[in-house]
Amino acid sequence: MELFLLFLTGLLSLASSLEVDDDVLVVNVQRFDGDLEQCREQEVCADVFNFTRNHGDGTGRLESRFIQNCRCPPGTPPCGSTGYQLMFKETKTQSMVTCEMAEEFPVCESGEIAKEQHNLGYIVYYKINCVCPNNENPGNFRNKMTTVKRWYEMTETEREEAKNHPRSRYFKCRE
Repeated sequence: MELFLLFLTGLLSLASSLEVDDDVLVVNVQRFDGDLEQCREQEVCADVFNFTRNHGDGTGRLESRFIQNCRCPPGTPPCGSTGYQLMFKETKTQSMVTCEMAEEFPVCESGEIAKEQHNLGYIVYYKINCVCPNNENPGNFRNKMTTVKRWYEMTETEREEAKNHPRSRYFKCRE
């Protein structure tokens, strides 16, 4: 919950054209079956969406949705419970949280794979490899922090990985 407080200040700037209440509606969402698996290493344990819900009458309410994807392993803090866990900011309103502490992730080099999307049957999960240099200043929905890394941009090692996981996608930091 402490992570929500970090974003609330940013939400106020998003609501500039609406008359917005000071209170924030916090919505915690778990997977539909309620059966959360243990997170894999560097997996995104939760997605956080912060936005202003427009009521259609010139007013709005700040809303924060915390969608938990998996449980952090024993011996680590619960997902989203501390300000030390990595908050990978994809856009101004969407962030991804990991179980691992932020200092465990290096800053991405140019062209390096920042995150991976893996499809395992009906489950899709994201793995964070490094943090984009511009993580504290994300763009909007049309200007996301990452973009798909194309086959011709991949190194031989990355191509071999992609061949072994044909349903996966790889993303690099937007430059």
